[in-house]
Amino acid sequence: MIFTRKIGKILRGNATPFQIMLACILGSVLGFLPGFSRAPGLTVFALFLLIILNANLGLALTTFALTKILSYLITPITFKIGVSLMNGFAKKLFVYLINAPVFALCGFEYYLTTGALILGILVGILWGIFVVYTVQKFRRSMVSAREKDSKIMSFTQTKFGKTLIFILFGKGKKEDYKKILQKKAFPLRISGIVFVVIVFAILFFTQQFLAGSFIKKYMKMGLEQANGATVDIGKAYIDLSEGKFIVKHIAICDPEHLDKNLFEAKEITADISSKNLLAKRLRLDNVKIVGAEIGSPRKKKGKLLKPLKVEEGKENANYKSLDYYLSNAKEIKRKLKKVKRWYKKLSESAEMVKKYTGTEGETLEKRLKREAEALGYQNVIAKHLIRKSPTFAFTKLTADNIKTYNILKGETLKLFMKEISTNPNLSPVAPEIHIVSSKKTFDFNGVFAGLSAKKGENRFDFSLNNLNTDKVLESIKLKNRNTLKGGTTTIKGKGKIFEKNDVMIDAKLEVNIENSTMKIPKLGEEKVEKLVFPIYLTGKLDNPKVKVDTKAIYSQLKNVWKDKAKEKLNKKKKKLEKKYKNKLKEKIKKKGILKNLF
Repeated sequence: MIFTRKIGKILRGNATPFQIMLACILGSVLGFLPGFSRAPGLTVFALFLLIILNANLGLALTTFALTKILSYLITPITFKIGVSLMNGFAKKLFVYLINAPVFALCGFEYYLTTGALILGILVGILWGIFVVYTVQKFRRSMVSAREKDSKIMSFTQTKFGKTLIFILFGKGKKEDYKKILQKKAFPLRISGIVFVVIVFAILFFTQQFLAGSFIKKYMKMGLEQANGATVDIGKAYIDLSEGKFIVKHIAICDPEHLDKNLFEAKEITADISSKNLLAKRLRLDNVKIVGAEIGSPRKKKGKLLKPLKVEEGKENANYKSLDYYLSNAKEIKRKLKKVKRWYKKLSESAEMVKKYTGTEGETLEKRLKREAEALGYQNVIAKHLIRKSPTFAFTKLTADNIKTYNILKGETLKLFMKEISTNPNLSPVAPEIHIVSSKKTFDFNGVFAGLSAKKGENRFDFSLNNLNTDKVLESIKLKNRNTLKGGTTTIKGKGKIFEKNDVMIDAKLEVNIENSTMKIPKLGEEKVEKLVFPIYLTGKLDNPKVKVDTKAIYSQLKNVWKDKAKEKLNKKKKKLEKKYKNKLKEKIKKKGILKNLF
């Protein structure tokens, strides 16, 4: 009934063909677009055109509803149209649109947005032609009926005729269709222009709150995707006049322990450029974090969005797994899995460019199919077309006095990060991460040149200094826990991370145990002043193969126990010599007595 009345209003209304065609095209475009979050610029532009241009709003709303239903039904087709255009003959055009200021806000990096715009315009034109033809034909028929067929006109004036028209088409004015056919519409809507100007004024004066909310949404979405668990962000706002970006409270939930935070901060401040925002680039300079904490308890338990699957370790004669040596191997592997997930997020765009430019591996078609199934058609992005600079980056980040819970008791951390971004392959500067604890117990340095445009190796080094040996041994699988006691342990490691079908690691760790006491059955206890041996990690980052240099351990322990063993053997020798010497004397004595008797 409502639908027929909408049709009735269009048929009986005084909209011109120009107004009808505009309503059909703009309504269709808005119906096909995947929403404001993925096509903000195009959505706003189409809405403003609809308001400013003198289009029929009722028809536009009807068209929007119909095409929105149609868009859901033919989403795969819309997606394929976007793929064929963006990776085909129009690739250069879309590279420009995706990276140019203002145009970048339209959301052309989404395949579905591009396909939706093209289909929206085509369907809108075809629908517009049909509606214009139908309305004009109806109007001509009404003119002809009034002039020639008095029976039809007489029927419309009867009670039954008026009731039937009201039920089907609603109440309408008595129109002069001859005048409507000759009518020329003014292309602009004055009230619409006034409305748009007011909206722009409101946006200008409230930009710091609106832009902040927009960025907050994308920050939350991006961090949750990378982290795999809930991310809470308090307030976020931008002051473009001062060039400042401020976030009040952020809490990143730990995927392993949903009642704790992986990272939490009271405030984050940074310098920002409005020029970069127009190109849909968020580049933060001089990022400072205040009130940072690691492992802090959460007020509300978080949600796990992506479970961390841990692989079982494989072993052979030369290499063992983490499970073979560590009692907390699963916990360590989950942590390594988190590192891998963040690394993959950083390296993803660089790998995409390689795959899209024809290197061996997963084809474009297979990759897009896999991503569409996993993320949904509306979330698949042509990241290989994002050029010039990363969509999100910060040049320098510092955080002092980071409080830690149950990790480094009595110590705080100092963090420095450089050139971290969503597309590190677009930057000539290598990403860097440096972390050091207040008492130098922990120190980490990583320079990931392989992710940047200049290429190279992703190298890291770290050290864990003066650890309590007894605490370290608690997580080691030992047959006899009383073998080694006391002293301190220092672990220093260096290596590289690279990609070869998976994220791989190649690292060497040097373990240095000092001033410990070792107990060996039958030999007793002995002080071990220094025991140094290497451990090698190779293979998958989240499930590496482990090789401990046992020869180096045995060689040093041999020297430690050499003198002890020699001393013990000499004592045993003397004891045995004394024992058998006494027995021999007794035997000789006995023989001498017998001789005297005979």
